[in-house]
Amino acid sequence: MTRITHDMKEQAAAMGLTTEEGNTTTVAGAPKEKEDTTTTTTTTTTTTMTAPTTTMSVMPETADENVVPAALLEQNYYHGLLPREDLKELLNNTGDFVVRLSQPTVNEQRQIIISVLVDKKPDKLSCMRHIVVRRIQGKYQVEDTPRFSSMNELIDYLIRERKECVSFVENSYLVTPIARKKWELRHSDIELSKRLGYGQFGEVHKGKLKRYNRVLGVAVKFARVSATSKEHIKEMMREARLMRNFNHPNVVKIYGIALDNDPIMIVMELVRGGSLDEYLRKHAGRITEVEKMTSMVSGAAWGLTYLHDKRVIHRDVAARNCLYDKNKVVKISDFGLSREGDVYKMLVTRRVPIKWISPEVLINFTYTRASDVFSFGVMCWEIATDGADPFQDKKTAEIREILLSGGRLEWTPNSPPDLVDLVTKHCWGQRTEERLTMIELTRKLENLTGVKQPVRERHPHKYKDDFSGETVAAPKRSALKSRERLRSIDQPTITRTQTVTTNADEEPDEDSNKKNETDASNASRKTSKASSPNMSVSVSSKRSGSALSSKHYKRKTKHSSKVLPRVPRNRSAPKEKEKDDL
Repeated sequence: MTRITHDMKEQAAAMGLTTEEGNTTTVAGAPKEKEDTTTTTTTTTTTTMTAPTTTMSVMPETADENVVPAALLEQNYYHGLLPREDLKELLNNTGDFVVRLSQPTVNEQRQIIISVLVDKKPDKLSCMRHIVVRRIQGKYQVEDTPRFSSMNELIDYLIRERKECVSFVENSYLVTPIARKKWELRHSDIELSKRLGYGQFGEVHKGKLKRYNRVLGVAVKFARVSATSKEHIKEMMREARLMRNFNHPNVVKIYGIALDNDPIMIVMELVRGGSLDEYLRKHAGRITEVEKMTSMVSGAAWGLTYLHDKRVIHRDVAARNCLYDKNKVVKISDFGLSREGDVYKMLVTRRVPIKWISPEVLINFTYTRASDVFSFGVMCWEIATDGADPFQDKKTAEIREILLSGGRLEWTPNSPPDLVDLVTKHCWGQRTEERLTMIELTRKLENLTGVKQPVRERHPHKYKDDFSGETVAAPKRSALKSRERLRSIDQPTITRTQTVTTNADEEPDEDSNKKNETDASNASRKTSKASSPNMSVSVSSKRSGSALSSKHYKRKTKHSSKVLPRVPRNRSAPKEKEKDDL
């Protein structure tokens, strides 16, 4: 039986698959209606994940193989369970199309869908048409088209004949198949091994991702087929949609999402460590103030600053939702409650972590980046108290009364004084305008600790791939640059900066050039003067016999001078060995 380490369980917990009792409560007074969006945010329903009473299988369930033919899985235009919301990034011109699967309710059979853009307007979703492919006696058909034995033949026919998929919809013909994006993975690229954790709707496994001839250790989060609904798929895709835009050392990175069939898999970096709150409790009394300030508080501040710069409100900033790796680097994780935008209005009664919540959320159910700043202050209190539980042994009504009356958590005597002052004055203001922004807090922390955010170096001949995070070789130079480099070998190299002056009416004669060439080829002799009295040049040739003519030097007037630039030698700099950051 495979043994699961404690650190792996902690990472699974930090990903949001399990919940701790007492961390969440229902916000009383919120109107019970369908959740809506504000003008600056996108919102959806959040599903709370709790531990089930039954044991789940180690390997994921698979969907009905008859729904998706094997030949269709190999096509680049097949996008699997990609929801409509993500098509806005793919379909840009009239006739652009993809093939995907429908998102029905539980226990309803999926269908193959052709999604095509029929008009080029700002509101792309209203300009898309989603045509259901009918399957009759093992053959595929759209409206009144002939029946084909494979989906590939049907798509080829629609493109070749330029036939409208829906007769009453103008421009509903297929022109350009849109290939998968780099973050759309295939299930065949993923190999699962140990199970790290599980919840009511899904599991987290340790696994391997085979991509670009490399194998990466990853954490894979996927949903159970039997529990996968249309809303749940949207939830997972919304979280993945946010995460795939993140690329920061203090934020958990997503490598992609496998959509070609059930179950949907979110593939993330595997953090060699555990959750921050567990680390604090495990090493209570042994963590130095320097480590708390420079590694934990500063690292979390850098990560949250990055998220706010991306216009993302995390909404659940806490030590339990941060990972702490073996190199003492904090990584913010669990974006199940996160929303994109400047303001998020919660319009439905739901469970929220009241111990980390800001006062304005209790009053008007509105989240902003200032709400994250308040929660960040509570997380700093957790770090200072070695992972203590905020408002321990207090009931929800008591916590609400304390927060609305201006009360705050009490610090322990051994809490870092600078951190106490920073959080109390600049994070826990009763009103949002009394709190600093995360960028302002980060600057204050850097001034207090003297530690600046590390700058990632860029190798001149290598670059960091956005998908895999691997450092790979840069593309080869073009043939033109290669020819220029070869030609430079025959060119003379100026040994030092020279000043050349000539009379306006004089040209360097041929004897002068021969004299310069002879003197330059002999390193033991000094540079002799040319026949022209106002020109003095010292050069060395890379190849013997290379002629130096007057065309290499520009003639200037009597009263001006020209400083010849140093011609770089054709020496290749020694390649520096760059460590794999994974």
